[in-house]
Amino acid sequence: ISLENVDASKVTTMEEMFYKDSKLKELDLTSFDTSHVTSVRGMLYGCSSLEKIVIPISVVRMQKEIGHNPWIYEED
Repeated sequence: ISLENVDASKVTTMEEMFYKDSKLKELDLTSFDTSHVTSVRGMLYGCSSLEKIVIPISVVRMQKEIGHNPWIYEED
């Protein structure tokens, strides 16, 4: 999924954003302005084909809400 041109600067919740998207294999959210995001609960729930996700460091602090998803890779 290409999210490069998405203006996420006013987004406050990413809850269930990709909920049960079983076809999603890779996701790069580094172009997102996540400075106002306060919840990512269930964001990746049911993404059974997800192999890699790159997320901004500001979302890493909310990793507990994402759950024990083994496909989380933090941005350096």
